Amino acid sequence: MNVSVELTSAEVRKERLHIKMKVIVLDNVFEEMPHIMMLCESESGSRVVPLPATSWRMDGQQEIFIVNQYFTMERIVGDRFLGGEIKVSFRVLFAQDEFNRVNFSYNDPLKGYLPIIENELLLKVDAYEKVEKKTPFYYPLYCGCSFLVCTCLLPLFLLDGLMAYQGYKKMSKKAREKNGFLAVWQHASGLVKLISGVGYGREEWQQRVWNWVYKISGFHSLHENRVLLLAEYKRVPEDQYDYLEKAIKEKEPRIDVVQASCPNPWNEMKLKDRFDIIRKMASSKILIVSDRIQQLKFVKLRKETVVIRLAGDCSFLKDGYALEDKMGVSQVNEENWKYEAVITNGKNNAAFCSESYGVTMEQVKLFGMPGDDVLVHREVREKIKENLIKKYPELAQKKVILFAPSYRGTTRKNAGYPETEFKLNELFQSEPDNTVVIIRNHPYVRTYYSSFQEYENRILRLNEESLESLMCVADVMITDYLDRTFEAAAIGLPIVFFIPDHKKAMAENGVYYDYETYVPGPIAQNMNELCKQLKTVDQQTGKLDLFARRYMETFDGYATDRIAGYISDLI
Repeated sequence: MNVSVELTSAEVRKERLHIKMKVIVLDNVFEEMPHIMMLCESESGSRVVPLPATSWRMDGQQEIFIVNQYFTMERIVGDRFLGGEIKVSFRVLFAQDEFNRVNFSYNDPLKGYLPIIENELLLKVDAYEKVEKKTPFYYPLYCGCSFLVCTCLLPLFLLDGLMAYQGYKKMSKKAREKNGFLAVWQHASGLVKLISGVGYGREEWQQRVWNWVYKISGFHSLHENRVLLLAEYKRVPEDQYDYLEKAIKEKEPRIDVVQASCPNPWNEMKLKDRFDIIRKMASSKILIVSDRIQQLKFVKLRKETVVIRLAGDCSFLKDGYALEDKMGVSQVNEENWKYEAVITNGKNNAAFCSESYGVTMEQVKLFGMPGDDVLVHREVREKIKENLIKKYPELAQKKVILFAPSYRGTTRKNAGYPETEFKLNELFQSEPDNTVVIIRNHPYVRTYYSSFQEYENRILRLNEESLESLMCVADVMITDYLDRTFEAAAIGLPIVFFIPDHKKAMAENGVYYDYETYVPGPIAQNMNELCKQLKTVDQQTGKLDLFARRYMETFDGYATDRIAGYISDLI
């Protein structure tokens, strides 16, 4: 494949970098849009920024992708930059082929930039420091009074909405997405928010209330030695947070480690539990999260709080800023959730972490994940397997298939899985009589597969067990886009990738590499293919070791100790 980049312009105006470029692809054997990255290197650190294509066209045998994007200096250099040169290079990713620092031509030199040196652009940028916007002390009073006035005038706004709905006036964009009274109400409430800065939305008011609860809780002193392990799912015994808590306390007994989790969506939790989580957040020096914690993104964290993200592997499903080229908007939480560090499994994931979470390459820590250590040694895995068989005697002397899919949807609220696609009766008819299937849903999915009376004694639904322990007892794993694929590959567990709704799932997230050539196992798109692949999967394990060595270089049994040492140093 032949790839070239023509950089039309690169200009800094009013603390914003404007990049305009053309990516020309010849012989696109993968028939997909390239993933374009911009690597910015300066004294303040190296940062990878996604360059989503804004348009595409065919020109004979060539595919031309146009990039026309603006970036704030904060995205390029962080909150503060002392001034000087920023070295910019480009990277184009196509499936398994990677073009690093692609040769490019610069056909419109601009004043203020140095010439290209070895296919890199050197930008001379003035000193920059992000200035926090301060609202006047009277602004909350203005919002409150104007909201009350607008509420009194709401009948007039509703009349205005009715006229807009009838076509006599221009209707707001959000209102056009509704019908009937909902469209009229959306138009009227939009006017109220435009004038007063306060709307009628239930979620908006909840955000305000919980942010005030956090502020009030923040009046108490910060516990300088407290670490909060916050999970956005229902916890199970002996999961990665338990291992991490134990390691931190062994490393430094004076550190106060507390845990909290959201077993259900935020609005479904008990009020007492929500208050408890907010209070723990307000009093903790270090906050460790393993997901976006979307229900809590509205909380404006105090400046002293350090947030660390356990990201695992970032080279599989796209996340955060990397979703811009698929979704049109960033999926990173509000700027209050800026990460001090993002922890991953190996150096081949570092660039993806930097891009997804808006951190420098130096903030990406190659420590590995806390739950991985129990899988490293065979004797430990055998002990876990023995304990599980004692707990579930149905597993003894059986062929164990672990079904552990990811979820579909963009948020926890709409998370689900197309359970009708996974037909257990067809699977059991194809497998020997001594086969047992363990179903382990993603924590976000609250779907329970239909009962099959004939096979019910061969189905175990074990969401209360950790996935690490279940991998120890399994003979083969069926999954799709789950990031624990990497741990399974590291221990040599055969994997079949079942993707009946692949196109739809890719439209929601997408992967960096071409899925078909990337995953370390056979792919099945329907039950017939799945049953065939399960019969020969033991003979197709050649890619597992290569895959693990490429992405799991920290799989050595000391990941938890490294993270605990880092936390201890921060404290």
